[in-house]
Amino acid sequence: MKYFSIIVPIYNVENYLEKCIESIITQNFSDFELILVDDGSTDKSGYICDLYSDKENIRVIHKKNGGLSSARNTGILEAQGKWCVFVDSDDYIGDNNFLSKLYEYSANQDVVIYGSSIFIDGTDKVIRRKYTKLEKINSLNNNIEQLKYLNSTNNVSISAWTHAIRRKFIEDNKLMFDETIKVSEDIDWFFRVMLSNPRIAALDGNQYFYRIRQNSLSREKKDGFWKYRYNTIKLSEKYINESNCDIKLKNELLRYLAYQYLILLFDAAISPNDNNDDTIMYSQINELKYLLKYGKGFKNIMCRFIINVFGIKTFSIILLYIKK
Repeated sequence: MKYFSIIVPIYNVENYLEKCIESIITQNFSDFELILVDDGSTDKSGYICDLYSDKENIRVIHKKNGGLSSARNTGILEAQGKWCVFVDSDDYIGDNNFLSKLYEYSANQDVVIYGSSIFIDGTDKVIRRKYTKLEKINSLNNNIEQLKYLNSTNNVSISAWTHAIRRKFIEDNKLMFDETIKVSEDIDWFFRVMLSNPRIAALDGNQYFYRIRQNSLSREKKDGFWKYRYNTIKLSEKYINESNCDIKLKNELLRYLAYQYLILLFDAAISPNDNNDDTIMYSQINELKYLLKYGKGFKNIMCRFIINVFGIKTFSIILLYIKK
């Protein structure tokens, strides 16, 4: 049995795939398997995968297109390693010692989180480093204190690609990805992981390089795009409120869900709806406004004040202007 199963879901990324794969197979730590899941690509991605299929520790799976969650689940079901690591196929690992560090921090843990560097496609310039003050949680006593610290320093990441997770923990807690969710699927998965009471460690440094593509799904301004995040927030809210977890943990999770709600308002501002759709959209979004009471700090106070005075729609437009 290998120690790590690195799962790469792949769909039409022929321009980026080789760099992703090479960043993994050149790791100094060799006790891993690489599972390349070609999710019905129509470009040369499947062919590129097959070029690596003769290597001992690489397995290639070609499947009908089912979306990111489906591809990740396929990788999990095929995985034989003790730990699962998720790498998106247009991103790459920037540190050859990444797996060695993960191995060191994973002892007696269920989840290891780590930071990322964000860069724009076509440049090598890192525009933002995220989740950079993590390792303090290794000295904290429980999930409540850990999540409280991460919340207070804006270091909570929902992205699967910033979490290594023990495969048995996935199996025992039924933590497969929800294949009915096609966008913002990591939100649902993250809160289910946290509600499963994992033992968590953190690795400092920006190990993972996340590429912003102008034509990627997450950047598209689609009609009704806001509904994806809205639906996953509603689903996560249900999980949290129905959980029998400690009330302090519940409040910290709702605090982070409040942050996702602010992102939802940005999604709403860029959604190209007509006036009638606007009324429906903001009416639904307004139902979740109560989440903002869990947010803390000056910025959250100002957001609540603006929303209470001017309303949800005006605030989302202001948020869009600030983001430009």
